[in-house]
Amino acid sequence: MKISPSNTKLPMSKTIALGASILVLVASSASANITFDLRASGSSAGTVAGGGKQVFVTPGVPNTVTLQIWAQVTNAAPTNNIFGVQVILGSVKSSLTSAGVTGNVSPFTYAAPFNNQAYVGASAELSSPADTLTDLGSNATTPQTNIHIRPRKDPTSGGTQVGSVFFASNLDSNGAVFNPITNGFEFLMGTTTLSLTNFGETSSATVNWVIPPFTTAANRGQIAQWTDGDNAVNNGSGQFAEMSVGNAITFAAIPEPSAFGMMLLGAMGLVGFRRLGLRRS
Repeated sequence: MKISPSNTKLPMSKTIALGASILVLVASSASANITFDLRASGSSAGTVAGGGKQVFVTPGVPNTVTLQIWAQVTNAAPTNNIFGVQVILGSVKSSLTSAGVTGNVSPFTYAAPFNNQAYVGASAELSSPADTLTDLGSNATTPQTNIHIRPRKDPTSGGTQVGSVFFASNLDSNGAVFNPITNGFEFLMGTTTLSLTNFGETSSATVNWVIPPFTTAANRGQIAQWTDGDNAVNNGSGQFAEMSVGNAITFAAIPEPSAFGMMLLGAMGLVGFRRLGLRRS
């Protein structure tokens, strides 16, 4: 949008049009959505920071990182107070920026209520170019039974009913773990682990959830089903543009203790040398 200089007055018709455009932009930014947020919750040989978005790995030590996938359902202007999710479908893909690191993402585990006809995912190489971290899921443009990752709740009973579908919701979670977040709620859909070996001092990697590249409305409808305070059953077909993924998890090495020691000794030596020089002068 081109903005006129402040010293130039706009005709009334253009002023009204500009105001209407701004209102449209504000309205669109407040639309309801679902975000698939993958984050780390623990590391056997490292530390987790940044709300689960950063993992610092001890170099040379085999590491097992616990990963969780959360469905964040939000609406800045809801018409009711029912936020819930029934099913999501996708993959977990890595991006490795240094050679030599090996590892794999394990099949997911699901607690009730998201263990109803669920898919735990199958190991596959999804990165392009291929790396040495094995991913989980599929790059296919159609749903792959027992290959894609799919936590699923029974849509016919339990939880809160909207239309003809029963959701794990903020009003009745049906046993699901959930938290309040800004403008909505998030639901823990499943847990897995990422194993890492040969992670070096200069190694780095990222891992994230991937929305399947489905093209038809029927297939997109299987990516997710949720309700976001709009008193409606939303899915990936009708609300494809409202689906997104959170920031990737980044992996970096913790500097070796010896490196810290050498840096400290070097700094202390420099300070001592300078003090000695001052005394001699």
